[in-house]
Amino acid sequence: MRFGFLPSTFALIGLALQTVSAQVSDSSETRARAASEISQGVARMEASRQEIVAKNLTLNASEAEAFWPVYREYRFEVGGLQDRNTKLILDYAEVYQAMDAAAAKPLLKEWFSIRKDELKIKDKYRPKLEKVLPADKVLRFFQIDNRLDLAAKMKLAEQVPLVE
Repeated sequence: MRFGFLPSTFALIGLALQTVSAQVSDSSETRARAASEISQGVARMEASRQEIVAKNLTLNASEAEAFWPVYREYRFEVGGLQDRNTKLILDYAEVYQAMDAAAAKPLLKEWFSIRKDELKIKDKYRPKLEKVLPADKVLRFFQIDNRLDLAAKMKLAEQVPLVE
């Protein structure tokens, strides 16, 4: 499984993080520009993601007809989490250089909240997918989805510096 969307997308996200981090001010223009760059990168990832799923999840015509609307609904819901992730990344970049326990606490709380909500969404869509696909294909879909998530998170982790 190849993830061609990752390098260029995460280079953009890295640039956006550097922009916000370098200008530790609360400039709403800087933050908006960085958020826009991240959103554009995420949009490119989503287009590639669907292509990767299609290539790696063998569906017959009737399965495909039933699967893709559920998939798009699922990804739309996951997209809301991406908005929260983007905000979290930008919040982190703004306080990174002056990180202390008080600044870390809300970031940590939101990070855990996003992860919990991500699992809730996956669990919500599992039975919906099981209605349109056999269980082995649902399992394969979630394996593909998980690999894409992990690859994206690894690339993002390379761009986000650890707290000192």
